[in-house]
Amino acid sequence: MPRKLAQQLETTTEPAAKASLLFDAGTQALAALRYGSAENYFRRALRVQADSAPLVTRVVAALARRPRGLEALLWRQLADAPFQGPRREASLTALASLVQLYDRTPKQRAKASALRHVLRELDPAFAPEEPASSHDVSA
Repeated sequence: MPRKLAQQLETTTEPAAKASLLFDAGTQALAALRYGSAENYFRRALRVQADSAPLVTRVVAALARRPRGLEALLWRQLADAPFQGPRREASLTALASLVQLYDRTPKQRAKASALRHVLRELDPAFAPEEPASSHDVSA
């Protein structure tokens, strides 16, 4: 970790400011092609501000081109945050993002469908629509 970032993190007491610093460090690491470091910074940012759905959305957008890293990060987010209380919206956002990630790959669509059912039970407003299948036959 760069010394300047470490000093800023030590002096910052507000969780949102710490999460923002860690997110910025993650985007800088991505730009430098240091993917493991980027994912680590993003994971730390999500831990610091675990109740922030917008932060989950920003991390998903930042890691869109790194599906394996994004998948691991989303599963960790889901394992760490309950679907109730102040973390509920962030957890639902992470689950919806995981559904969308799995929908992008034909081999993973069964997982997407299963998680979509869970998401509908938890909160129908977060459940993304089922993508139109090329195998559907309408009369």
